[in-house]
Amino acid sequence: MNIVVTGSSSGIGRALVVRLLGGGHGVWGLARSDQSEFEAGHNGAFRSARCDVANWYDVARTTTEVAAAWNHVDGLVCCAGSQGEVGPAMRADPGRWSETVRANLEGTYNAVRSFHGLLS
Repeated sequence: MNIVVTGSSSGIGRALVVRLLGGGHGVWGLARSDQSEFEAGHNGAFRSARCDVANWYDVARTTTEVAAAWNHVDGLVCCAGSQGEVGPAMRADPGRWSETVRANLEGTYNAVRSFHGLLS
């Protein structure tokens, strides 16, 4: 199966990627950080793209890249996100709060919206 995983460079996303690769699946990992070292160790089964899922244009560009290599995607797993700014509204920093919402909410929306056409 061809599976796209957002947030694939650490945490739950990375653990899921390792599990999927162990099951023989092709995985395309999206993350803000460079994953080329991890990619090099997986003989083409893992591909990666630097992508900020909170940025629609990054996700659209990455979807085009994935579509050029894969004619379909069997699964999309949205693991990108962060704990970010939490707490009472009057004490939370508005900029950090907005970054958290963009990564956690808009990032999921952007990925689902962009990859929808490739999901079979």
